[in-house]
Amino acid sequence: MRPSESSALALPAFLLRHTIVGFALAALFVAALLLFDLGGIGTLALTSDVGVLAVVLLTFFMGLSFAGAQTAFAVMMASRPDDDEQPGSAVLTGELRPEPVRQRS
Repeated sequence: MRPSESSALALPAFLLRHTIVGFALAALFVAALLLFDLGGIGTLALTSDVGVLAVVLLTFFMGLSFAGAQTAFAVMMASRPDDDEQPGSAVLTGELRPEPVRQRS
């Protein structure tokens, strides 16, 4: 499914797909963080009695961050079928001019 289709499920499916990708990237990131033991976090998680909870929470909140970034990236890079430009590019047409604003006192 493409995000430009007119079906009612196209947008939620697009968002869900990219959210899942973001959570998967976060899980890989946390696994690498624990595997390489950066800052001793892997050792701390293994030796602590609440290490499992810490890893679950770290994965969840990293997942929120990565999923938000992945979804935002996908939305910004999405192109419409009528676009002749590259995805994510904007073309300004016309000229910019100042607009008068009324001042309230």
